[in-house]
Amino acid sequence: WVDLPVLVHDVVARLSAAIATHHLRVDLRGEVPPVWADPGRVEQVLTNLLTNAAKYSAPGTDVLIALGRQDGDVVVSVSDQGRGIPPQDLAYIFQPYYRVRTAGAAPEGLGLGLYISNGLVEALGGRIWVESELSVGTTFHFTLPTAPRPARRPRPPQAAPTAWNSSRSKPTER
Repeated sequence: WVDLPVLVHDVVARLSAAIATHHLRVDLRGEVPPVWADPGRVEQVLTNLLTNAAKYSAPGTDVLIALGRQDGDVVVSVSDQGRGIPPQDLAYIFQPYYRVRTAGAAPEGLGLGLYISNGLVEALGGRIWVESELSVGTTFHFTLPTAPRPARRPRPPQAAPTAWNSSRSKPTER
């Protein structure tokens, strides 16, 4: 179980030096239930999105992390007030080694961070997407399923399954 508001505050504290030139706000939109996820993987996704927001927006601008519920999931959004992503690049942004090219500037990074974040979010049972407007900013959203409440005690482990071995006439233990 992961308490996302606590994890977000921990990540923000850890990244404070890297994002110190930006005004960071955390917005809890209602009650945020715990999610069933690997906290290390969620931290990796948050770290990538926050450092990208700081890297691709001007110093002194806002970076917003919003947490809320939607259709049985928790939605995490990271918004910046940066240069935005050109519409023609949006379809490719989660592809490996893809980097947005901007006039007069060399692409930054290896182009793996969003690809890895996409894989991690999907492995955790969520989805990730982006909305962007040139000269206004970009928002990355990802969902994580809410942690189910335990309804009953777990069942005891079952005996190891057996399999038939074609060279023998009786089952063998696996």
